[in-house]
Amino acid sequence: MITYCVLCREDIPEDRQRRGAVTCCPEHQREYRRQRRSEHALRFCRLCGRKARRPKPVGAVLMEHVESGDVSEPLNP
Repeated sequence: MITYCVLCREDIPEDRQRRGAVTCCPEHQREYRRQRRSEHALRFCRLCGRKARRPKPVGAVLMEHVESGDVSEPLNP
């Protein structure tokens, strides 16, 4: 049975197939692990394991809040 790498879709060598690998080479294995870790980090905190907070959507600023003659002066250091 031929299995294919999850990243590049190349054939997985037979020695790696016997070990149950899903990638064709160690470099792809590292990249696949990095991707899975970053995906997991979006759902759970790395330090405490709690579920991650969902970011609040940023609302649009209405033009009525900005006056046309109101120009901010640059800050002096």
